[in-house]
Amino acid sequence: MKLLYKPDWEEAKQRYRAWWAHESMDRCASPCVRRRTMFCRRSRRRPRRTPWQRWTDLDYLSRDNEYWMSRTFFGGEAFPCWNGGYPGHTAIPAFLGCPTQLDMTTGWWDPILTGEDLAS
Repeated sequence: MKLLYKPDWEEAKQRYRAWWAHESMDRCASPCVRRRTMFCRRSRRRPRRTPWQRWTDLDYLSRDNEYWMSRTFFGGEAFPCWNGGYPGHTAIPAFLGCPTQLDMTTGWWDPILTGEDLAS
C-alpha cells in the first residue's frame, strides 16, 4: 500500500512492526511532522457560521485535511491521518454520555461525570 503524502511508508511500516515485536531497529523510532512551506490556514478557510458546522461539515473537513496533509512533511515514523471529528469526540466523557460543548477552536464537557454519576 502506498500513502500519497508518505513516500517512505513501507520503511516506516517495517519499523512499526519491529517496534511492536520488541525487536531492535537501526535507529530510534520517532515521528517528525513539519510544514513543507509557510502557509496561513486562516486566510484560505471559508468561515463557518456555527461551531457545529465547523466540526461536522464533512466537505469542509475534507478540504481542510487535504490542505494540511499536502503541505506537511511526514518524516520518520509520522504518517498522515485524517482528522474527521470535533474535539473530544473520541474521549471517555463523550462515550460515557457527557454532552460536548463546542466552540470554533475546541470542545469540552459540561457537566463532566462525577463519582456519584459513576456509582449509579
